This record gives sequence, structure tokens and C-alpha cells, in this order.
Amino acid sequence: AFLFAARDIDLKKTMKYSFFVCAVGFAVIALLSGAGILGDVIQVADFGRGNEEERRLVLGFGHPNTLLGCVFALVLMLLWLYGDKASFLWYLAITVASCFIAVGTRSRTGILMLAATLAMAIVLRLFPGLKNVTPLYYFSALITPVMCVLSAVLAAGYAENAYTGGGIPIHNEELFWKIDFMLTNRISNLYYGVPQHGGILSNWKLMAGRGADGYFDMGWARLFYWYGILPAALISLAIAALIYDCLKKRDMWTVLIILSLSVYTITEATFVSRYIGRSFYLLIAGVYLGQLIKGIKND
Repeated sequence: AFLFAARDIDLKKTMKYSFFVCAVGFAVIALLSGAGILGDVIQVADFGRGNEEERRLVLGFGHPNTLLGCVFALVLMLLWLYGDKASFLWYLAITVASCFIAVGTRSRTGILMLAATLAMAIVLRLFPGLKNVTPLYYFSALITPVMCVLSAVLAAGYAENAYTGGGIPIHNEELFWKIDFMLTNRISNLYYGVPQHGGILSNWKLMAGRGADGYFDMGWARLFYWYGILPAALISLAIAALIYDCLKKRDMWTVLIILSLSVYTITEATFVSRYIGRSFYLLIAGVYLGQLIKGIKND
């Protein structure tokens, strides 16, 4: 419904509005936290790294990863809106602000994705001719949805094998447990983190039922668990169609947003959420897919 409603909007104007609303909303949450009214400024806990006294910046967002995910969303919106014409000082300011939040939250996945995204954006800004390099669009489509979906299937299959003996055989158990530890038990949580071990491969349904409402961090796996195999497949096809439309438009900046969100969502689930207000990418998808369907009809 949201995608259909977004089809004929003024995308640039709506994205600016979306950025403003999100920025103000996030700032209010941070200010309420800082004033001691709502939520913690700093959270002290064991975040799965074996340190019960680890201190991480949270600013009222409930979890440090959520805080960094919301900052990541703001950065992506800014890059989409102004990245192709922004100055060196603009990029420097965005990088410094991102580093401050990144260091405070200590969110390793978010830090890597922020750094990679800003680096790719700077390269694209310095070499705008890259938007005409067709293989880059195909490479992006190979990563998302293909590699992202494969990562979810492997994680769900390996989690099942580790705890039940079924699923996808693990050929190197030592490596598997090392990766799971590095991901702070995210793969194990596909088995332990939700009712009836719903995140493992054999428990995925073609259409998920009402009981599939547990939470774990691996966002692509959550798509299959929450909604089902068929809806996740449709989402994957929609992403592929978006990249195809970007290829026709030579719009590498939108591909950058899609790519960053997709890779981030392999291990985080900030953007697989019921909070649709932060899902700014649906605005882009609604307009682009609408234009693509119109073009097919006209042809």
C-alpha cells in the first residue's frame, strides 16, 4: 500500500521532508535521553562480547545498534539528496559526525558499512563517469539480491545443522563457530532467538503465519521468517527490478543506497521493521517501480 501510494509523489521534495521528519524525531529522542526524561544516554551491559561492563552510547534508542542504524539512515538520505554535488567540506562534516556516533556506539557492522558507504560515495563524487559503467550495475545485482539471499539461506541452514543435525552440512565447524562468535551469536539466534526455532531453514514457510513475530538480528533471514519465502522472493525481484531501472536511468547514487542497505541488512535488521517511518527507501522504490511498470505498459 505504501509503495502504491508513493508512485506519483515528487520524490526529491518527499525525500527532503522524510529526512527532516526523521532528523527532528531522532533529535527529540536524544534530547529527552540527555535530559534524563526518557531512555539512557549510556548503556552498560554484556553485548555478547564477554564484557559485562561494556559502555556504549545509546541516546534513548534502546540499543546502540539501533542508534547507529538511524544515523546510517540519515546519512543515506543525505547522500541520495546531495551526494552528487556536495563539496569536500560537506563530506568531511558528515564523516566527522558519523565517526563520533560510531565510536560511541561501538557498533562494528554499522561502522564498517558507514565507512564503506562514505568511501564509495566519495569515489562516485570524484569520478561521476562511473555511473555509465554498466558492469557496476550487474555487480550490484549480484550482491543484492543474489548474495544477500544466499547468505540468509546459508545462515539458516547452518544454524539448523549446528543444533539439530539437519539443514545444510557444516564442513568446517571450527570456522562456523568463529564466525558465529564474531557476529555475537547472530547465527545461533536463528535457532534460539525466536519461538519454536522459527529462524532455521526447515521452519521457513511459503507464507509465514501469525506466530512468526520473533526478533533476531539477521535482516534477510528475518524477511523469510516474518513474511515467508514467496514474499521474500518478491522483495528480491523488486530489488533486481530497481537496479535494472537505475541502469536505464544511469542512476548510480540510488544503486549505492540499495547496495549499502542490503549488505547492512545481512547482519542487522534495523530496516526490516514495523517502523515504516524510517523506511525512506520505500519512497524511492514506489516511484521507480511505478515508472518502470508504466514504461513496460507503454512499450
